[in-house]
Amino acid sequence: MKTTKKILWMALAMLMLSVGCTKKSSEKQMLSFKFETLDVEAIIDEETKTISATLPYYADIANLTPTIVLSENATVNPNSGVPMDFTNPVIYTVTAEDGSKAVYTVVVNYQSSSENKILEFRFEEQGINADIDAEKKSISATLPY
Repeated sequence: MKTTKKILWMALAMLMLSVGCTKKSSEKQMLSFKFETLDVEAIIDEETKTISATLPYYADIANLTPTIVLSENATVNPNSGVPMDFTNPVIYTVTAEDGSKAVYTVVVNYQSSSENKILEFRFEEQGINADIDAEKKSISATLPY
């Protein structure tokens, strides 16, 4: 019986030592950074730790929610899924399991729009639609005296 107890205690001690000696991961990489609602994936430059995204001209960059995928066992601050104001660069800190950190800067730009046409010009009170000549860039209407 004493021998069995000794063996069990030794096995328990070895198990605790092996668990306590496992090396924690130093991986702290952003694997992807997306704006799901806009179907836009940002470009990650690991060398400079910059992330850039070009969003449609109509996007509200003052209230965007990114989805972030990280290295296994890493965490990020601010968290993935939290709405952020991207009118200025935003700093994200990725922390590895071993406590080491990587700092990323996210910059969001607008995509230029070629949609700059006046589609309708109307005088509501008179019920008159103006004529639009997109080629000449002119709008004309005949109004009652």
